[in-house]
Amino acid sequence: MTNEQVPASAAVMSAGIDAPSSAAPRSDRWPRGHRIYGWVLALAALAIAAAWLTEGAKHVPYDSLTQALESGEVTRVEVAGMPGMKPERSGYATLEVHWRDKFRPRFAEVTQVSSERQERKALRNGADAVVVTDDLVAEWKELQPGLEVVERPRHTGSTVGGHIDEDGGHQLPFWAGILTLLVWWAVLVQIVLGPQPLRATRWAWFWLLVWVPTLAVPAYLLLGGPTGLGGRPRTNFRVSGPLVVVVAFGLGLAQALL
Repeated sequence: MTNEQVPASAAVMSAGIDAPSSAAPRSDRWPRGHRIYGWVLALAALAIAAAWLTEGAKHVPYDSLTQALESGEVTRVEVAGMPGMKPERSGYATLEVHWRDKFRPRFAEVTQVSSERQERKALRNGADAVVVTDDLVAEWKELQPGLEVVERPRHTGSTVGGHIDEDGGHQLPFWAGILTLLVWWAVLVQIVLGPQPLRATRWAWFWLLVWVPTLAVPAYLLLGGPTGLGGRPRTNFRVSGPLVVVVAFGLGLAQALL
């Protein structure tokens, strides 16, 4: 079959997702527009990381709050869902408690119930932590007499890195949650439509972006070529196929430990 007879689909594959490794461009030869695009994404990712570290509240067990109150580490809490259960009522109410330790903001959920019967009902409905009491705030102040309790609205931002009802989840400010979503889509667009990425095929970067987005985005911006910060790899080898599963598993394990 002559070159003129090569099907169009073959030509597409040769330039598409699994292009040969020899087609990898030098990191300093990316088009100027894609380089600027990559740096804009990198700056946005840094803003998200700063929000994560300074304002992102980490979900922890309710016991962490009581221990911090007993030790005197916490003297101020913000509570969403106040005033909880009133003494004359029966049933249960869930409160979201926020505080800051030495390093970063934390939050926990606790369900206040009026009786042991309501406790069983709350646990059946998936309550994280249950306390049978008429006045939850009074119990906190017994642990920390000088405790300041402030009412706050429930969180309206984004929860990332885990569901809100799982240890390890993080709450981000609303703007950071929106920016996170925009950066994810913008990186996906560049992976699909931009120059051939470095160190991994398009498919590999795509699946990493789907499986471990919080680690894949900075990894792509640093090592995939758009910013040039990772330099040019010594070889044209790219991660693909089964190696993607191994890399994704390792990154997912590292993410779980963060």
